[in-house]
Amino acid sequence: MEQFTHPTPSDKGRGIRVLANVNPGEAMMKSVAPLIAVNTNVDANVWDSTAFYDGENNNVASNLPSVIVSALLAMPQGDFDRFRELNGRSDSPNDNGLARGSVKDIHRFERNAWDYIAPHPNDNNRMVQHVVIYYWPSFVNHSCKANAIGQISDNGNMFVTAIRHIEAGTEIEFDYIGDHWLHTFKQRNTHLR
Repeated sequence: MEQFTHPTPSDKGRGIRVLANVNPGEAMMKSVAPLIAVNTNVDANVWDSTAFYDGENNNVASNLPSVIVSALLAMPQGDFDRFRELNGRSDSPNDNGLARGSVKDIHRFERNAWDYIAPHPNDNNRMVQHVVIYYWPSFVNHSCKANAIGQISDNGNMFVTAIRHIEAGTEIEFDYIGDHWLHTFKQRNTHLR
């Protein structure tokens, strides 16, 4: 039985709301498998997300190989259609007719991606960065006073857990910027863009 609504318009975009009261520590989404997962093959100790996505954007713009595009091309059509729904882009006229792996898809991936560290598939002693997209958690909006947290397990699945009491009908919200809450509003707002 689902514990949350399908994405609905809110003052922050499309969000999801709990259907019943949720207590702190209670899991709302359990072991959510990624819609798409990408092994960046970048060592975790040198990971730079800005450099990675800049490189992916440049590769796509120059028709060079991209690990994200390779993953998008391998997705079943239904999963790709769900990926294109993220950020409300499926109804955008700019998406109509775009091939898989457009620069817009790279931007969509970057805006919705979570990352985690895991052993390289061929070398357990080498820890590499993975970037993943989760369908339902991608609809959780930001709040500096979040009521839930998303955590990624070693196998890449996500668990969404309440960090405070959530009343039925309330939107589930994450803090996208973690420890940046100590910064000024202007600094936080700039980080979120």
